[in-house]
Formats: sequence, structure tokens, C-alpha cells
Amino acid sequence: MTKRKGVNQARLLQLYRSLVQSRLLYGAEVITATASALEKLDRVQTAALRIVTGCTRDTARATLRYMANLQSVPQQVETLRVKAVARALESHEHPLHEVARGLVTRPPLRRLRRAGWLRRASDTLRELRGRHQFRSRPQFEPTPDGVAELWTIISQHSLGRSCREWPPGVANVEFESLLEELMAEGDALLATDGSVIREPLPRSGWGCFIRSAELTQSVSGATRLVLSSMRAETEAITVGLSALNQLLPDCQHIVVATDSQSLLRKLEGGVSPPEWWTDRRITWLYCPGHAGVEVNEKADRLAGNGAPATSRIVLSASDFQQLLKFKMETDDARKPNPGEAEVGRMARVGLKPGWIARSGLCGPRGRMACQLACGTVSRRTLADICTLGGAETAWRRIFGSRSVDEAVAEE
Repeated sequence: MTKRKGVNQARLLQLYRSLVQSRLLYGAEVITATASALEKLDRVQTAALRIVTGCTRDTARATLRYMANLQSVPQQVETLRVKAVARALESHEHPLHEVARGLVTRPPLRRLRRAGWLRRASDTLRELRGRHQFRSRPQFEPTPDGVAELWTIISQHSLGRSCREWPPGVANVEFESLLEELMAEGDALLATDGSVIREPLPRSGWGCFIRSAELTQSVSGATRLVLSSMRAETEAITVGLSALNQLLPDCQHIVVATDSQSLLRKLEGGVSPPEWWTDRRITWLYCPGHAGVEVNEKADRLAGNGAPATSRIVLSASDFQQLLKFKMETDDARKPNPGEAEVGRMARVGLKPGWIARSGLCGPRGRMACQLACGTVSRRTLADICTLGGAETAWRRIFGSRSVDEAVAEE
């Protein structure tokens, strides 16, 4: 194999995203493109990914998209359309708000429908919504100054993720002592957790455990939708705060214990759901999950199997993107997929979607890695592999000391 280093594959992928993909998808959400036109654009993307990865023409499109963590062009266009209409539904100032709301809420008669991007996106939104409701405002908005002054966010303290390795019961004692420092008589604790299950039956659940000197209460809910983990956690807090308003209307200080660091970072960034804006003092406290903390374990059990999946929720634009992504993945799994075996092989050896953007491989070395991973090898690469002493030796040189069999065993 030649000694020259070549261009980093991550840089090539960045160039594709900035120079090629941006042109392919420019204005795509508001253009009614035909299926044949989108297929041509998808072939352009496939050719670009072959250049980035160095794979042969025999490599399936699904395999190339898995290595770069990209959707097909028709799927990207449909996602942009749904995102555009969902954002129009959230904003009353949007010029298409009333039109989109009318199409989504009450579809016109079939003979009066016009074939266009707005109708297609509205049809998809109605299918994804089911019996749930549309959100009429953004899910996260800038937190008002008066509300932010009442909030205290504690995302870093003595209990980090490392406490999962502590002896049983130690983390729970430490967390309870921390609660004693933060809470006074008359305060309430709200421990929340969310759960998302994809297989065998899709389910997103949320659980809340409320504890105060006066009472202890459990609240849970679930739906047959695949939401994001942070969305399930958000729903748990929303339901918990609503229950506290009814159970303890005179409580002036609430400690919310959550295991979602990403949610706490959003709060620290100055945005939050409007449903959380109250005149009470709230302390947002990080509680490590799966560390043996009793209140978190109770909330986790409630989220996992505490209620039947019959709840109705309000869906935001980000929720529709998540639902559409899962729908596309499910539809692709049902169709005959030429690259299914190669994608499964990469997943088994621990190569996750988009791994070429994180590998740091360059030139011939990157070409050999991609061809070894997907199983389609060119003559030139085969000669380089033979020079190195075989496929196993080449794999060890590129991916480290683990062989393919060792990687599968570790997974």
C-alpha cells in the first residue's frame, strides 16, 4: 500500500454537506419535485458518497448512507416539508399558519385537493398525529426573567455518573443527604423519568414520584409513539408539575430531580417549556440514573410499565421529526434492502452510523477501511490487503488490535 496520506474522510464528508448537499436540498421543502427528479438527486448523493468513502460501484446505497449517517434525498425532502409545515403550525405570525392549520385539521375534499408540497406535508402530519393534538407554540421558549429568578439549577454536585460503580445503597444515602440540605418543611420533591422502547411494540412512557411531609403520590402515562428520551422526560415533568398544582397548591418550593443532563443544559441556556412557568421556587437537581437512588428508581419503574399506552399528548415540530424518522426506518426495514447484510455486519462489529466522520482515516487507508467494513473490495484494495498479509491483518492495522471476531464478541 502506498505511503501517501491523502485527504481526511471527515473533511470530505464536511465538504459534501456544505457544498453539495446544501445545493441538492436548497428550497426542496417548497418545491413539488417529481419522484424521478428526486431519484436523480439521490444518484448524485450516492456518487458523492462513493468518492468520500472510496467504495466500489457494487456498494449498495443503504450501506453508503449508513457510513455517512445520511438519509436518501427523497426522505430528506419529506423531512424538510414536514418540518416547515410543523413550524408554521407553531407560530401564529407565520404567513402560512392558517392555511396549514386548515389543511392539517380538516382536509379538503379529494376532488378539491391540489397536488403540492403543502398538501403532501399536511397528509404526512395527519398520519403521524393520529388522535393526538398539535402544539400551537414552540416547545421551548426564552424563560422570562421573573421565572428565571425563582429557579436554581444544580447540574453538577458530588453525585456524578461515576456513582453507578459505588456499593449498593451508598448513592441513595448521599442523594437523600443532599435533599435534606436543599429542602425545608413544607417543600415537595418531584422525581421524574422517561422511557422509550422501540421493539417489539413502540412505547414512550413517563413517570413521576411526588414526596412531601403530607403525602406521597405516583403519576404515570404512556403512548404508542416513539419520542425522544428528552421529550419523554419533558412530559414527565409537565405531568408532575400539573399534579403538584392540584395536590399541593400551597407549596412554595419544589425540588425536581431529573437524570437528563441535556434538559438541564437547556434550562441553563435560558429556554424552557411555557407550561413550567409558575410563581413557585423550583430547584432543578441532577439525579444520576440507574445508580440505586430510590426516588429515581421508582420514577423509572413508573415510566417503564406504570400505565397503559393510552395517553394523549401535544406534539411539537421536533416530535414530528422524530416520529417521521422512526416511520421511515420502519418502512425501510419492511422493504427489500440490498445493503441490509452489510449494514448489519458493520453494526455487529461496533461501527455505528456515521462512523467515517469520527474515524479520522485518510486516503488509501480510509478506502481500505470502508471496503473492508462493507465487504465489497476492489482489485486495487485487494492487492493492498494481500501486501499487508490478509484481511485480518489489514483490519488490525486500521481499527486496532481487535479482530472482527473479537469485536463481535465484545459487542
